[in-house]
Amino acid sequence: MKVLYTCDNNYVWLMSISMLSLFKTNQNANEITVYLIGENISDDNKKVLEDIANEYKRKCIVIDLPDIKMSPNLFTDRWPKSAFTRLFCGQILPEDVKKIIYIDCDTIIKSSLVELYEDEKMSQFPVSGVKDCVSGLYKENIGLNKNSTYINAGILFINVELLRQIDMFKEIEDFTTNYNKKINYADQDVLNYVLKNKLGVLNPKYNVMTLEFAYPYKDILKIRRPNNYYEENEIKNAVENPAIIHYTTNMTTIRPWFSNANHPRKDDFLNIYKENTYIKKELQAYSTNTAKYKFLNFLLHLPKSIGYSCIGIIHSELVPLLKRIKK
Repeated sequence: MKVLYTCDNNYVWLMSISMLSLFKTNQNANEITVYLIGENISDDNKKVLEDIANEYKRKCIVIDLPDIKMSPNLFTDRWPKSAFTRLFCGQILPEDVKKIIYIDCDTIIKSSLVELYEDEKMSQFPVSGVKDCVSGLYKENIGLNKNSTYINAGILFINVELLRQIDMFKEIEDFTTNYNKKINYADQDVLNYVLKNKLGVLNPKYNVMTLEFAYPYKDILKIRRPNNYYEENEIKNAVENPAIIHYTTNMTTIRPWFSNANHPRKDDFLNIYKENTYIKKELQAYSTNTAKYKFLNFLLHLPKSIGYSCIGIIHSELVPLLKRIKK
């Protein structure tokens, strides 16, 4: 089984925790090779990752991020160059890599991924992922139909052979020329547009996000007003039996690598964090003294019928409409 991560040197400690959970829960895999396409990864951190892999008789290969021709319009303070490298993994990974599972660093793997890796149905698509919970306006902003399949880019099954057949450089340049000012989710928007009508859909258990742990299904629909999302029983089963926990940002939920974390599944992260003797990082408190946090906290403490409706209007309608107006 081949697995891909991407990050810069600042996030290697987080990636090492995710990788450790991968090794612990996938001991049934005959072999695991982890590739890290890294930006400015230090020699010390490369050695750490190699040591963790050796402990489980696995491999971790760090590939220094090559100089890739990408539109400068993509890069911002929020989204570094390393965030976009998964889109070019076909050009960066060795030729003998035919398929791979991409995993974000802010994850904990809870069960075996062998079944996913060997699923032939997914191999018919260049990329497959879990549907993200977004409204139709976000999709329309980037040239998609409001009911189009729109996947989260945090966990992907990638048929690298098929991806190599697509001219990603040209496709992305065309996209940024037309839609750059309306992009809200960075590489995720790019991925969904460039591969529209070519995306496979995974069981949501492979990417259970913070929103789904924090709120009941009916409240999720009020908060996000999604188009083309999963049914309630699918999300319920995924939350109860996640294969991968994805610690995405979500309103006032504080993620587990902060000392004041309130994430419903923080213990899953902290248990692995404590076992990771290779990289030690002291957890700092997340600042709740911001206007955005205080405003969201205020809305969440209103009666649900009012607070959740307000959040739904702001997130699902006003934000994408403002993007459109600015454009």
